[in-house]
Amino acid sequence: MKLKAIAKLCKSNKFIYTVDETEDSFWLGNGTAIYLISGLPKMTNEHLMVMFEVPEKDKPKYRFSNNSKFTSQIDRRDIIGSESIAERLDVTIQYYGYELYPLKTETGLVCIETDYLKPLADAEQGFELYLRYTDECKPYIVAKEGMFIKAVILPCNVVDKLFCQKIQEIHNLSMMTVENGHSSKEAETFLHGW
Repeated sequence: MKLKAIAKLCKSNKFIYTVDETEDSFWLGNGTAIYLISGLPKMTNEHLMVMFEVPEKDKPKYRFSNNSKFTSQIDRRDIIGSESIAERLDVTIQYYGYELYPLKTETGLVCIETDYLKPLADAEQGFELYLRYTDECKPYIVAKEGMFIKAVILPCNVVDKLFCQKIQEIHNLSMMTVENGHSSKEAETFLHGW
């Protein structure tokens, strides 16, 4: 787990969320995403700010929570019967200042911010994403390394009629390009044309 990437997420909104899991592991994140940290001692809020190299003058601006209400809605077991694969598509989308990964799921499109995958970049076996739902039918994504859950990420609420209209416009323009014979036909021309 890349702690510096988690620190960056927490610093961006000055919020640090922690929940104890076992004797030698805890969840750490910013409330939109949480990551399972193992092999470190339990840390106080002050320890975390030191580890994140938060300047003394900025410390009063930070908020902290270890409220388990958020995680009580999230099934953190490694395997549950009602999860389904969330396949990353080979594109990212810039939308209203956010960089999003669109995920293909059995119920349609779900988007998460790309920054929330950065802490998982050093997963030795790579990772897979799965869609799960709370008891209130709210979707969330879990990231697993092998069979073991390593992160929980809440999706962005961006898929609406306006989003669909913009995607449809891109589709229509792309089809116009293909129909006008301007599409790429050779691998070496894929990125730059000519």
